Amino acid sequence: MKTKTEGVKKLTAVHKPVLVDEVLKNLNIKDNSLYMDCTLGEGGHSKAILDYNSSVRVVGLEQDRDIEAVAKARLAEYDGRFESVSANFLHLKSIAARYGIKEVSGILMDLGISMYHYMNSGKGFSFSKDESLDMRLSNEFDTDAAEIVNHYSESRLVEIFKNYSEEKFARRIAGSIVRARKEQGIHSTKELSRIVASAIPRKFWPPNTHPATRTFQAIRIEVNKELEVLESALPQAVSLLKPGGRLCVITFHSIEDRIVKDYFKTEVPQCICPPQLPMCTCGRPGKVKIITKKPVTADESEIKRNPSSRSAKLRVVERLK
Repeated sequence: MKTKTEGVKKLTAVHKPVLVDEVLKNLNIKDNSLYMDCTLGEGGHSKAILDYNSSVRVVGLEQDRDIEAVAKARLAEYDGRFESVSANFLHLKSIAARYGIKEVSGILMDLGISMYHYMNSGKGFSFSKDESLDMRLSNEFDTDAAEIVNHYSESRLVEIFKNYSEEKFARRIAGSIVRARKEQGIHSTKELSRIVASAIPRKFWPPNTHPATRTFQAIRIEVNKELEVLESALPQAVSLLKPGGRLCVITFHSIEDRIVKDYFKTEVPQCICPPQLPMCTCGRPGKVKIITKKPVTADESEIKRNPSSRSAKLRVVERLK
C-alpha cells in the first residue's frame, strides 16, 4: 500500500526552477531571517533558500492546492522552518497580517508556470495534449478558458491577444475562433490549437515554438487575471520589506517585465528638495533602490540544462530606510 506522501509525489513533474544561484545571491540572505516565496510551485526556489542558510525560515504561497501538496511533501524535512499557505499573492498583505508577519527580509515572485501545470494538471494549459479548456490556477477565478473562447466578443478576443501576448495575427485568430464556435463550439485544447494554427500563414509560424503559443498565453493571463494581480501585489511586497530587504521578481515575457520595470522606477527616490534640507519635504523620497540596472538572465550553461530559462528575466530592488 502506498503512503500518502508517495501518492503526492506521483503528481510531481520535472520542473526546474530558473536562475536559482542568481536568486540566492540577490536576495542577500541573512541569518535568522524570514523570506516569502509568493509563487511556491513545486518548492524548488524555497528549497534552495532553506538549504542555503539553515537558520532562515520561508513562507510559501501557492494558489493551486494540488501543486502545493507536492511542495509540502518535498519540503517536509524543513518542518519548523517552512510553512505553506493556500493563496494567491494578490492577498499578500492580508496573509502576512493573518500570520502576524510585520516585515520580511526578502520576497521572491517567480511568475512562470510550472511544468506541473503543463504536464499533470489536466486543465488545458498545453496544446500538446487533448484536454478541456480550463486554465484556472485556482477556484478563485470564475471564468475558464472555454468561456473566453466560446463567448467573448471578437473585438474582446483581439484585445486580449494583442495586449497579453503581442500576437501579430490577433484579428485573424479571433475571426477564426468566432467562425469555428458558431458551428459546434470549441471544447478542447487540440481543437483550439488547430484553429489558431490555421489562422496564421505557414510562412509566419515561429521556427521553434507552436504557432498557438502566444494565444494560449493570452487566454491563460485573462483567465487568471495575472497582470492585474501582479500590479496589485508589487506595492504590497515592497511595503512588507524591512529596510535592506529585497524583492526579486522573475518574469517570462515582455509584458510582465515591463510592468515590473515601470513599477520599480516609480518607487525610486525622485526627491527635488534643496540638498541643505535635513529631510525630504517634497513628498517624493521613494521607497527602493534598484539593484539590477539591467535584468539578470540565464547563461548558456543553464539554458542548455533548462531551456525554459531562456526567456527568464530577474529584476531586484532593495527597500530603503
